[in-house]
Amino acid sequence: MHCVSTYSLGQTTNGNKRVWLATRNIQKSQLSKGQRINIHFDSDNKRIEIIADEHGSNVISGRKDSDLPIIDIKSKQVLATLGQGKKITVKFFNQRIVVEVPKNERLKAIREAKKGNVLFDLFAGGGSKSHMAKRAGFNVKYALELEDKFLDCWSINHAEDNTITYHMDINDIDEDDLPKDVDVIAMGYPCTSYSQSNSTLHAKRHAGDPEAIKTRMNADMMSLAVLKIIQACQPKAVMIEETREFIDSLPYNILRHSLEAMGFAHSETKVTGSYTKRERVAICFIASDTPVDLNHLEYHSPKPLNDVLPVPWDHVSRVYKHIDDCPRERGAKRRGIGVRAHNPLVDTKCNTLTTHWSRGTHPSWKDPYRAEYYTDITIEDAKALHGISPNFYLPKEVTVARQIIGQGVTDIFVKVFVRIHQAIKLTNDISTASNEHSLDSKGQLCMGF
Repeated sequence: MHCVSTYSLGQTTNGNKRVWLATRNIQKSQLSKGQRINIHFDSDNKRIEIIADEHGSNVISGRKDSDLPIIDIKSKQVLATLGQGKKITVKFFNQRIVVEVPKNERLKAIREAKKGNVLFDLFAGGGSKSHMAKRAGFNVKYALELEDKFLDCWSINHAEDNTITYHMDINDIDEDDLPKDVDVIAMGYPCTSYSQSNSTLHAKRHAGDPEAIKTRMNADMMSLAVLKIIQACQPKAVMIEETREFIDSLPYNILRHSLEAMGFAHSETKVTGSYTKRERVAICFIASDTPVDLNHLEYHSPKPLNDVLPVPWDHVSRVYKHIDDCPRERGAKRRGIGVRAHNPLVDTKCNTLTTHWSRGTHPSWKDPYRAEYYTDITIEDAKALHGISPNFYLPKEVTVARQIIGQGVTDIFVKVFVRIHQAIKLTNDISTASNEHSLDSKGQLCMGF
């Protein structure tokens, strides 16, 4: 091959596409003005081949006052072969020229043509994100997770005969091992380095602590590994669930600008949950000119939290203790940060349930009728508050179960996934319109309570 160049794909006055090559590179292919050629149109591979042939049906043209060869192809077959793109890649070989749709255009066409419902869960955790995606109609076939304790939980909840898991650091994954039948990639980008609640890490980083700086740098550069996976899988859509601070971060800027350059339309919205104040941002990219509509996502109707709980506030299993016997609440009061507690008969939303339930900022239940009497929010309570079905498995190790809840997503992400489902025009047994209706109208039943 003598040369590879990119040119504009022209257009004729009647709307046909036109390949116009007037370049010395034609001469590098040992083709000249007046030479006979054959032109082969390969629509399957989006390619036009120009081959020297003394009996060919076409002739390389040129101007009278110049020996510069000109190849001008403007038949209807150009549009049928190369499509509506604006660019072409031209490869100049000996006695042969190949005109192709550029790689980005070919990949864009692959993404836009995807209509399936196969989902790849990156940073899968214990599986609450996959749980919400499946309830919106997706087939969660792939998952990547580094930690055993989380992947074990994901596998119990979601593994089937055709599922494939990647138990590894995302930086170590081999592109050849990645699937090509992925329609949607969903991920919760690891947020420890971006959440403002991690005040200790932020303080160390701003003070110049080498380990804290390295931790943040590793988190930032992880976006390059994520981008590599997206480029290998070529999904129709990408959904990111993250803390609000993430949208001002370096990795988000890398991902957003890279995906927009690839032809993805972008949309984002801040969300909570129907029964929790946990704030997150839902970010969607779709291979389309029209972004995913994330406006007016509907939460369940407000109700006292007691109506959501698996057992009522006064169930015999709940033991309320005076604040003097509650170390976390007593410590919060002593430090002046206030006890974060909810009256289950009055409050309609719970404060954020984090991965560290021992912190003074973590909420608890307070006895509606006895002042300064409290009890812990249970794992089953947390599942209900997040909209996770009762039959969703969590490990017996309470610390791990709390981490999975704290890292997971809330019920509103069922609606986010439904919007993605609609945007890529999935064809399921139940139409996406009726799916959205069922989620809204059946309320508690659909949310798994």
